[in-house]
Amino acid sequence: MYLKAKVVARYANGKAPFVGIPIVGPHYRVTAVFRRSHLQAAMEIQPTRIIYNADTHTLNLRNGKSSYSLYDLVGQKKIQLWVSKGELARWARGRRSGAKARTERNSLGPELFRVRQLRETIARLRKERSRIYTTTPHNPVLARTNENRVPEEWERSECRRGERERESRWRTEKPLRQALGFVAARKMLHGEPGTWKEFYQLVEMILGRPIDSSCQYARVHARKNGPYRDEYLKQLPKYIGMTQRSWWDRRIIDVPSRIESYRRDRADYVVAARSQREIDGLIAEHEKTLADLLSQSGSAPEDSHTSNQLSRTD
Repeated sequence: MYLKAKVVARYANGKAPFVGIPIVGPHYRVTAVFRRSHLQAAMEIQPTRIIYNADTHTLNLRNGKSSYSLYDLVGQKKIQLWVSKGELARWARGRRSGAKARTERNSLGPELFRVRQLRETIARLRKERSRIYTTTPHNPVLARTNENRVPEEWERSECRRGERERESRWRTEKPLRQALGFVAARKMLHGEPGTWKEFYQLVEMILGRPIDSSCQYARVHARKNGPYRDEYLKQLPKYIGMTQRSWWDRRIIDVPSRIESYRRDRADYVVAARSQREIDGLIAEHEKTLADLLSQSGSAPEDSHTSNQLSRTD
């Protein structure tokens, strides 16, 4: 189907994102849909022949040296109708919004329209600022304090103080636990030393204190649901009365990982605080400009239509 270049050029000179060209043949009638930007680019070659192929649903534009082929988006099902309708609806809303803004600008005048623009900008900035949450991250090596830099009540409690002391003792006893683990591994894997008496003598030498008989394997194993030999040796510090971490201390990640997490939270906090300060500066600048405009146009009369237009942003 041959098409006239002037007709296609008239369809290409629009503003909508899509263009529909009606194609009427001897036995068919279709509407070929193209993107307007593609059609405008194709028309730049100044085609001398424009042919629509109803079998392949393509539009071929040719001149003496070059050719351009466009796919019919609907005919080849390159795009769904609801997609094109949605894009056209967004384009139409933008056009209506621009026309409405121009109408309001003409009805309000430049000064009052600038006042309304400033109020809308300030409201938008305040809404954007409210979405930025800044919470000062807590250093894991320091006690939590209130706004007066006084440790909170639960941080000053006897329970919390006991937890900190137990944590400190547990870290201090780490070399002892490592030495006991070496001795317990020899006993469990190689059976050395040969007797429990010799084993507890080594343990007492490491700890520097005697081991009570109630903590020895014979007494502990005889209890109800008591541990067997391997389990006893694996958890030797627990059964001989060394400091153990509480459930809360065990579930918390170690201090280096907490410090690294604190550094990341601190960096995020600095970025969020900087964004808040920038938005606060913009709001203060716009409010100052708005106050100057209102003081200059304070004697200007406002009709009911202007008041209704300005009250929408309050």
